[in-house]
Amino acid sequence: FSIPVAWFIFTVIFQIKYFATLNSLAIFVVAAIGADDIFIFMDAYKQSQYHLDILCDLETRMSWVYRRTGVAMAITSATTCAAFLCTLITPLTSIQSFGIFAAVVIFIDYVLVMTLFCTAVVIYHNRYENNARFGCCCPCGTVTPSNTEKARLAAEESDGEMKRDRVRWRNE
Repeated sequence: FSIPVAWFIFTVIFQIKYFATLNSLAIFVVAAIGADDIFIFMDAYKQSQYHLDILCDLETRMSWVYRRTGVAMAITSATTCAAFLCTLITPLTSIQSFGIFAAVVIFIDYVLVMTLFCTAVVIYHNRYENNARFGCCCPCGTVTPSNTEKARLAAEESDGEMKRDRVRWRNE
């Protein structure tokens, strides 16, 4: 979604008539940065299940995830936007156009990850996470207790030694 929104901002709001073919390469840049942002967000979400103090409800858990990831994603997106805006010093119009368009795409990607992706994670949490029955991937009703409550109960029952997601080496 960030490419069409950025194109709208670029052509309608900024009223830049020149759209270079080089601008189409922004899709690769935004795919890499968007994937990185999503990886960081999901990693923090998965890590949140091991902290007892934030497992009281989903709002507290997602607030912790936002605080943990928001600044990191904002810094990487801001520095990448700034790097692309540095192309404005070049006299080549196609490079300037690409720099402006790529910076707008990166900014819109950050906004969308911080808004829409959080909603997708909440839907994933409520409907799909550990919710498959009979080998089916679709949810069949609601689950009680919720996944956050399950994680809190598992953390309380363990003696401080929780099973965490980790990479298994060949010799294990």
